[in-house]
Amino acid sequence: MHSSEPSIGKYHYPEYSEFDQRRIEANNAIVGLLAGSRLATNALQLSQGSQVPLSEMFPAVTHVERFNLVVEDARNILLDAERHLANLAIPYAQSLQEDHLQRTIKVLQDHGLNLSHPEGAPTNRLNASNLHEIFFHTCDEHVGRATSDVDSRSSMLEIFHLLRKIRNANTHSGGRVSSSIRNDINSLSEDALSHWKKINQGKTPQDIQGNDGKISLTAEHIFTEFSVIKQLGRLAQTSFIEVMPAEYFAKVSIEHFVRSTSKQKNSDGWKRSLERLTKRLFPKGLNQLETVAREEGHWTRAQW
Repeated sequence: MHSSEPSIGKYHYPEYSEFDQRRIEANNAIVGLLAGSRLATNALQLSQGSQVPLSEMFPAVTHVERFNLVVEDARNILLDAERHLANLAIPYAQSLQEDHLQRTIKVLQDHGLNLSHPEGAPTNRLNASNLHEIFFHTCDEHVGRATSDVDSRSSMLEIFHLLRKIRNANTHSGGRVSSSIRNDINSLSEDALSHWKKINQGKTPQDIQGNDGKISLTAEHIFTEFSVIKQLGRLAQTSFIEVMPAEYFAKVSIEHFVRSTSKQKNSDGWKRSLERLTKRLFPKGLNQLETVAREEGHWTRAQW
């Protein structure tokens, strides 16, 4: 499918780098807990039928006394752990993406960009329901591109907002599947549905509704959420790179460089090392290195 997006390139501006690191850490932690619950279930199977409390079987395990059940009861709880982990992981993952965009939007505003919404709605109250739309539309307007030209965003945003409503339902409505959630599921585009089914082992979003009319989440929904915020984070990085001036990336590169270099200030080695770093990580700022280095007081030699 056609897309007019530029390539992501090599840039890692501070807000994105922090988000990406936190996303990876959160994903690894959640998957670790998920795998751990399964490992514990299998381990307890060896003692199936025992009436000895876990605290007596595993006294060295920290906090085991708070989970002081007999084996069969403990196994049943652990078998159902992924549902609870999904309920915890989805809002956790979305909070990382929301924080990332809030801080990235602040950078745009600090550099003089006026926020705009694709439907002309107010932009003074940023939240999970409008952050992406405002961010991408602001960037698109700045470069003169129609938001609708970027196809890959829409399917990710469809899934993000569906999971956002699921999060809200779990938080505020006792996990009941609302008509708004049903409408979002039934109106998913082919691209969004295909992405969902690919991660969810062929299952459709309709499968989130249990027999009791409440949301029933699985491990696959955790993977879906982390996949979506990863893709949206990269798309946000691409748009950010397009709109920010070269001076910004020169400044980021210099700040990154001076924190770690052992090269002598004003030396040829300092300059060459800075240029190599900038070519590798922040190439858009390469032609502005001298100007910014002088303005920031990092280069005072007459000759660059």
